[in-house]
Amino acid sequence: MDLPDNPMRYTSVPDALGKDGIWGEAGINAVNVAMSATETITTNARVLGADPLVPSGIGEEDMLTLVLPYIHSAREGVELLGSILEKYGTYESNGIAFSDCDEIWWLETIGGHHWIARRVPDDAYVTNSNQLGIDYFEFNNPNDYLHSSDLRDFIAKHHLDLTYSNEHFNPRYAFGSQRDKDRHYNTPRSWAIQRF
Repeated sequence: MDLPDNPMRYTSVPDALGKDGIWGEAGINAVNVAMSATETITTNARVLGADPLVPSGIGEEDMLTLVLPYIHSAREGVELLGSILEKYGTYESNGIAFSDCDEIWWLETIGGHHWIARRVPDDAYVTNSNQLGIDYFEFNNPNDYLHSSDLRDFIAKHHLDLTYSNEHFNPRYAFGSQRDKDRHYNTPRSWAIQRF
């Protein structure tokens, strides 16, 4: 992948173990835009059957280097990472946070090439424990919700809308896992963080 010639300086928090070299888990760049890249999440078999993970795609150890030096806002980070995911794919399911002085965005990958992102409301915060967390999504509100360019067609073609409601689309039902590990491990950890 060719990178632009004008990267900004940034500071990153390196991987704690270092067994795979030094790569940024999170960081902040010269214009005060921050990014995380270490939340591994789960996607269900229906989605992975329709859009398999890409062994030669990017993963969390690549994302900070490919995005953070080139963005000037949280939204721009979502858009740049989204375009990279659509073109190259990912070999794992991830949740990524972006923030600047005005906004926070949360992006989740769906399968190999698809993604969704939601602007975190000013009076809210995100807790996420290794599972797809976005549970409300508005396709007709690009100020607060972004997604891969063909996501609506992808959902319709593969019959992924399991919301069973006319009120709103629930990505957690459509794309997330509903496994025992979620019920006994991931969801209780989110609950404990919320309680704390």
